[in-house]
Amino acid sequence: MTRTHKKMSAGKKILIGLLIFSVITAIAFHIFITRYLPPIVKKRLAEVIVNGSDSLYKFEMGKFDLSFWGGSARFADLRITIDSAVYKRMSEAKILPAITSELILRKGNLNGIGIRSLIFARKINIREIVFDSADVQLARHFRNNKDKVDNGQPLWKLIQPRIRSIEIGNIYCADLKINYRNVDSAKAFRWQIEKSNILISGVKVDSASTYDSSRLLFSKNISFNATDIKLKTTDGLYNMQVSEVSYVSADQLMQIKEFAFLPAVSNKQFIKHFGYQHEIYKLNVPLIRVKNFVLAQWITHNRLQANMVELASPTISIHMDRNAKPNPNSKKGKYPHQLLQKADFLIQVNKLKATDASVTYTETNNVTNMTGKLIFPSISGTIDNITNDPVIIQRNPVCIADIRGTLMQTGKLNTVFRFKLNDPSGGFAVKATITNLNAPQLQPLFTAMTAVDMQSFNMQRLDYTMTGNETAGTGALSMKYAEMDILINKVQTDKSLNKKGFISFLANRMLIYKENPMSGEEERKASGIVVQRDLTRSFFNLVWKTMFTSAGEIVLRPLAQRKMEKRQFREERRTERKESREERRNQRKN
Repeated sequence: MTRTHKKMSAGKKILIGLLIFSVITAIAFHIFITRYLPPIVKKRLAEVIVNGSDSLYKFEMGKFDLSFWGGSARFADLRITIDSAVYKRMSEAKILPAITSELILRKGNLNGIGIRSLIFARKINIREIVFDSADVQLARHFRNNKDKVDNGQPLWKLIQPRIRSIEIGNIYCADLKINYRNVDSAKAFRWQIEKSNILISGVKVDSASTYDSSRLLFSKNISFNATDIKLKTTDGLYNMQVSEVSYVSADQLMQIKEFAFLPAVSNKQFIKHFGYQHEIYKLNVPLIRVKNFVLAQWITHNRLQANMVELASPTISIHMDRNAKPNPNSKKGKYPHQLLQKADFLIQVNKLKATDASVTYTETNNVTNMTGKLIFPSISGTIDNITNDPVIIQRNPVCIADIRGTLMQTGKLNTVFRFKLNDPSGGFAVKATITNLNAPQLQPLFTAMTAVDMQSFNMQRLDYTMTGNETAGTGALSMKYAEMDILINKVQTDKSLNKKGFISFLANRMLIYKENPMSGEEERKASGIVVQRDLTRSFFNLVWKTMFTSAGEIVLRPLAQRKMEKRQFREERRTERKESREERRNQRKN
């Protein structure tokens, strides 16, 4: 009995020793994971951020509580900021990434952390990261289209050997504030989204994911949604509003609902701001859908790439007040396709499609002080090959805009513009057909613009072709019409109209042809009509001016044409004298 008792006592001692050792080990391990492991985790995270950015970013984190047994962590005051010295060096060397960012996270949770893989395998595995709010500062750095971009080493190489790989199931933020600005562009732009949410799924950083073209920012999918966005242009002249914008990278689909681009000041304030005539725009689009929008190309390579941009039922209004002094600045080199070529970033939009659009152009005449209105109530069309990519332009150098719809009440319109993307002089061609216009539709516009009443007019068909560039246009026109009858008004000093019946009687019989073709005669056509561009006017002004001059060849009798030529000559001389006086005045100032 005595020997058995002694053996049991020795066994108890061993057992107690093991228990004490286990407790001490557990306490030591607990102390390790609560006191020493968090700094290790923070250090590993810092290595990912700092090494992965070639030291461009600095990493700071406040409180960090790690639960080993629960595989979770809570953090507060996480900041990823730019190192100004490294930024300056990379900027001077022109090796900054396309977008730089700064991130502030006030607090968040990491769930499902693979602690063992982090400690023993140097792998970061996290099931989800959730943070309630975040501030993101994004800055865009535009590069010249010809610059070669050095992307440096891939991230998975930069974080090795300290970190072998990173895997995160989901990253979610319900209250994301984003501030975006252009840094290097001459045209400063800034916008801010006060509240949005984002879900990033399937993040994986290793050698395989780097070359997976289906991933964006190493993730399988990024879903972004923001509502009630209100912005203002940098000059303070326009407000931009969006009710909702969303993007799903897996589908490469962006949708913008209730987009509005509206003046923020009155028409008088516009004129005061510029000091001369300037168009005032209003744009409303219920839905914009961008298909196959490759966000990775925009983020990494400054390339705006999309297969299709759809505008559903847009409403466009343009207003011009001629009471202000004429714009003295040259618009040479500012045709639509010339501006496209000068863009600070690469653009590749295969097709833009607008359906059921409404376009209204209004102009206040400085002589009559009346406002004329040209209305296109229902327009649909496409623009193909919107690009400034030299490689694509070499294969296809033409951008084609095909527009069809209605003009005024009953008119039908079909216009095709062909823009030469490889022509530095802005070469283009136009082909247009208009049918079924009559006096009641045109009367308000004619009276306001010319002080002439269109008593009667019935145009069956107009066919117009034109070629041109940034300095001149050459047009050809055929126009079949009947029953033209006009009433000439004299503009009084108070800008009221005084009807001149006798002069109108003479004009209808001596200055204009009442129909085309005239009875027993061949149809009159205009061809080879050359019009020099007013370099202070827009692209569409040259198109309209060439058409109007061509129409004069058909409508006006020789006597009236001679009068028009003399008037035009006097206007050109007056313009030359004015420009000469301005030049001498500027020379004296200098």
